[in-house]
Amino acid sequence: MSAPAQSQTDLRTQAQEAVRVLRRRKPRLDDDAIDLFLRDARSHYAWTDRPVSDEMLHTRFEIAIAGPTSMNTCPARFLFVRSDA
Repeated sequence: MSAPAQSQTDLRTQAQEAVRVLRRRKPRLDDDAIDLFLRDARSHYAWTDRPVSDEMLHTRFEIAIAGPTSMNTCPARFLFVRSDA
């Protein structure tokens, strides 16, 4: 097997093991978590004037880029702007 193919195999194996470990730690979401993400989830239509920390932006970005996408690509574009206005 070529080096890139072996690397892909290693990455797949690592990802599968990470899922197994997570499922042992948390075999099922509780009903409140399921409600939050699926049953009662709604699009957000309101905003506040509170500042958002860089840490929060980085955290949300890392979560978003790890999500499943068509053919494992990341078609979303992100632009973070800080303004006094």
